[in-house]
Amino acid sequence: FYFELTASATGNYLLIDNFNYGSLPPVLYDINTGKRYTGNITAVPGKVQFVLPASEDPVRKFILNHVEATNINTINNLTLKTFIDYNTATTRGDYVIISNPVLYNDGAGANNVELYRAYRASANGGGYNAKIYDINELTDQFAFGIKKHPAAIRDFVRFMDIQYPVKPRSIFIIGRGLTFIDRVGQSNPTAEALDLI
Repeated sequence: FYFELTASATGNYLLIDNFNYGSLPPVLYDINTGKRYTGNITAVPGKVQFVLPASEDPVRKFILNHVEATNINTINNLTLKTFIDYNTATTRGDYVIISNPVLYNDGAGANNVELYRAYRASANGGGYNAKIYDINELTDQFAFGIKKHPAAIRDFVRFMDIQYPVKPRSIFIIGRGLTFIDRVGQSNPTAEALDLI
């Protein structure tokens, strides 16, 4: 449960009703300061009580969580992920092609995305320093690993604009994408096959 409070010179007394906290006192997290407060569930039966200190923050942000064991997910395995450094001479390009590895093989062994990159790098194609960027890598690095999140491309473009000494002249996205409405209307395997970017 998320909520906000305004600044208070004297602090706040919170009495929260209709919050299902189970059998353990819930915890209130102050996002601004990183502090954690444990609620009092015995002072007023059926309600959770918090006493917060004074704060000059104009907007104070809080998250209220119950801490029952059933609400806690255990992570048993982690996979090591090594990010690609996109700010090296070999990874920087001025003609950016963003695509999905699914398209790197047309079924007959031809990688048409690479062929197009090679064409753009040739004199006939403009003599660009053309590079291919995997949307899955961009998703991991620039969209917190959240699949199909628009931040992957948006934040990568911002990164290039700030970091690259030679700004990209063109960005070409190869692959189909689906809007949220179209994706919801599809069965999951069909949507995954169609939504490549």
